Amino acid sequence: MPHSADLANRSFAELDSAWDNAILCEIAMGQTMSRLTVRIGQLRKSEFFNYQNPNIGGGRSGDGATLH
Repeated sequence: MPHSADLANRSFAELDSAWDNAILCEIAMGQTMSRLTVRIGQLRKSEFFNYQNPNIGGGRSGDGATLH
């Protein structure tokens, strides 16, 4: 049976590693969201509208799936 202090230290090390990974994921997600926000902000309103639903408004033909 391992000593409880060894178990505690190992658990803290694993938790610390998991926490680091979670922080890295948060940072990566935040950067992705920032880039998306900037990109959407750069689109003109009409482009954004067509981007969301190319079948409505003056979208170019073949811009997306058409429901039948």
